[in-house]
Amino acid sequence: MIGSQSTPHLSDRRVASTEPSRERPGTTDYGVELESEITLEKWSDPLLEQLGYPVDSEYVEYFWLPILGPSSIWLLRRTSNLLRHTGQRSVVVASDEFGRSLGLGSVSGGRSLLAKTITRCIHFDVARPGGSTSLEVRSHLGPLTQRQLDRLPTSLQATHRTQCHSKIEQALLSQRKRARQMGLSLFNLGEDLSNIATRLRSWHFTDELIDDVMTWLDRRNTTT
Repeated sequence: MIGSQSTPHLSDRRVASTEPSRERPGTTDYGVELESEITLEKWSDPLLEQLGYPVDSEYVEYFWLPILGPSSIWLLRRTSNLLRHTGQRSVVVASDEFGRSLGLGSVSGGRSLLAKTITRCIHFDVARPGGSTSLEVRSHLGPLTQRQLDRLPTSLQATHRTQCHSKIEQALLSQRKRARQMGLSLFNLGEDLSNIATRLRSWHFTDELIDDVMTWLDRRNTTT
């Protein structure tokens, strides 16, 4: 479990921003105090799982590693592997054993390296409290933001431009095509634009994609 009655739970330490500027380098306040066990769960995000990159992918290894650091990457990968191998929605691990298996040493209250790594993952929005006693961890990560790309070594920035730009564009175009097709199907069934937007949002399409569908349907309806 994470947290105790005498210390803040993870849920009390949420960090909204995913940008590194929100972090406080050198801080000793790691935000969490670990108890003897941690309940690890998958952070379900259907859209990111469709468009993003698995945590054990080369994209995460080459491009997210300089941003998150090796400890956070290994925590994401180990959690993903544990959940996949057990076939369960959650898995309970001993905090001390989990930290040592990641090369982070023994757990010693809130100032352990494992606690620091968990807090860093929350800062970057790749993990979040699932409640007062559990941690939800992403299985997929999205493309880096421009600000994050600017932090990469020059050689990695060039590699990202040449190898990833076209793949990201193709994925976004495919998602836009799917959103338009689903919007058109609802429109042909007699749904108005407001209801279509609500349905698309319930299917985890982004606001940007929904706005594109609304504009496209309105223009199509005007010209037909």
